[in-house]
Parts: sequence; C-alpha cells; structure tokens
Amino acid sequence: MAKPRLAVSLALVRDLRSVRPTATDEDLDAFEQDLVAGFVLARSSAAVEDGSIQAEIRAVSEFRDSMGWAG
Repeated sequence: MAKPRLAVSLALVRDLRSVRPTATDEDLDAFEQDLVAGFVLARSSAAVEDGSIQAEIRAVSEFRDSMGWAG
C-alpha cells in the first residue's frame, strides 16, 4: 500500500482591520474632552460630590502633565 503524499500550499492574506489615518492634535484634544466629560457624568450620576470629582480630575491632570502628555 502506497503512502499518501502530503501537499503544502500557501495562501495570501491581508489584514482585515481598516487603515486609520494618524490622529491630529485636534482629534486627540476632542477625544480627551469626551473622556473627561464622560468621567464627570459617570461620577456625578453615582452621587460623588463635586469636590471629589474635581480632586480626581486634578490628580489625572497632574499625572498627565508629569508624563509629558500635556496638550
């Protein structure tokens, strides 16, 4: 009885993710504003006091500045 031959084949594939252009500074600023607004709304709806929200935003801003991410 003869052994069956194994065949190897190659296929071309491409990435299915869409190609996105690099974000502009304006895009990043708008995204950051949306994130902060969402954060404030979420904390506010959870009945967190304004002073706490302001302190949290300040802490995030200080961290961002210390990392050199200031816009």
